[in-house]
Amino acid sequence: MHPTDGCTDDGGGMGDRLVVPTGRIARLAADLQVVARELEGSDGTAGALAAACGHDRLAREIEESARCWQRRREDVVAGVVNLADACDGIAIAFTDADVHLAQAV
Repeated sequence: MHPTDGCTDDGGGMGDRLVVPTGRIARLAADLQVVARELEGSDGTAGALAAACGHDRLAREIEESARCWQRRREDVVAGVVNLADACDGIAIAFTDADVHLAQAV
């Protein structure tokens, strides 16, 4: 330890204990699932907007933008779902490990 780095070795180092906030991770998974559902349900409004705008060229641009966003949204939804599944798996794995370790003690 360098004397000016503000670190001390009091025996309470990181190796003594691992704290994994599984409840927070599980809530994050649930929140990400909500985000994915919201993104999945956010299509269909561009057609109505294009029809209501009253300008052919603008309507075409709105529709093209909606098509591009649809493709991108599908990729984003897939990524968010994968992240939610990973968070859920992490929370379950650490909870199970904690239970098994507690039973072994």
